[in-house]
Amino acid sequence: MGNVQEKVKEITTILKMNWLRSGRERQTPAINVLVVTDIGNDYDDMMAILILGFYHKLRKIRLRGIIVTLRPIEERAQLTDGLFRKMDITDVEVALGTKGTDHDREQAAWTEEAMNASFRSRNKHDFPDYLDLSKRVLEDARRKGEKVRILSIAGLRDTWKIIERDEQLFREVVSEVHIQGGVDDQFHAAQDARNNTDDLDAANRVYAFLKDHNIPCTIYNKLAAFVSGFKKDVFDPGNYNRKHMKEVAAYIHNIHDRQKLAFYTEALKPKQERHNTWMDRGWFIKSSCTADLPNSLKIDEKSSADEIIKYTKVTPYDPIAALGCIREVVHVPVPRMRLTGEMYVVGQNLTEKDGQVLAEGIRSQMKQALEIR
Repeated sequence: MGNVQEKVKEITTILKMNWLRSGRERQTPAINVLVVTDIGNDYDDMMAILILGFYHKLRKIRLRGIIVTLRPIEERAQLTDGLFRKMDITDVEVALGTKGTDHDREQAAWTEEAMNASFRSRNKHDFPDYLDLSKRVLEDARRKGEKVRILSIAGLRDTWKIIERDEQLFREVVSEVHIQGGVDDQFHAAQDARNNTDDLDAANRVYAFLKDHNIPCTIYNKLAAFVSGFKKDVFDPGNYNRKHMKEVAAYIHNIHDRQKLAFYTEALKPKQERHNTWMDRGWFIKSSCTADLPNSLKIDEKSSADEIIKYTKVTPYDPIAALGCIREVVHVPVPRMRLTGEMYVVGQNLTEKDGQVLAEGIRSQMKQALEIR
């Protein structure tokens, strides 16, 4: 009888400890994240949203909303909505942002295919306006005494408009800003970063505002993505059992190949005809191909593009910014370098080893997200 009582006491103690632990976890402030994205422009925005959606479903973070920017806006919203349906996420609002730029942005070779994913929601939706959504999110956080992190993986026009609408509210509520872009040593917008050049004036205003008010901000530049590339086999749909996520994996794999093929074709052009003269075949081999690329393909400039594409690697621009934004829950180290005050950069500070760790971390995050239940 004594043994039974001792066992009951032991079980009661364990249950009480678990109850207390779960109570502490419930009391831990959730990480609130508001995202600005131009999803559908390539494949890495979707990778970032997959990571965020996964942790939202686990209730490790609260994804407070997705703002889609850059024409065609409605289609980007439908693409995001369709992705969330595949992930069985029904409690995250998608809002329509600005047209993103006044430039005549040339449509990439893969854009039409990227925008017309088989899982894109084709129904008409009453998507809210991005300023209305952002105001509701920030005011709700202020009322509850919470903070919000902003993740921008697009041009910065929408972020500036949110700041401009109510600077005081932004300063009170936004605890961190994470931007995939680029800055110089003085924290001015780098003019070779695509997310800056969509609206360079807005980019400089955002950077200046964050610096002037010492709002913690981390910039993730292209060097971070170049050093942390990894094999695309993680997006082989055959690796996943759920039909819904097979479709998403196949989409990312296909858009990756279409994008790399376009870049390789561009790299083979005469120097004076390239969009960026320095992006030649040697650059492509070094920055976009895996270490197991056969030497015969490496040196033969007449190698078939289809053969080269088999050895290309994923360049994870936006997923790195997503990991940095929710670093406490993903436990993947994203080393950063302080520029001034609370302004940081991730890119030129990363070693080859840092890149390898990041690459493995992102691969692991992708597997988790694509196996989501």
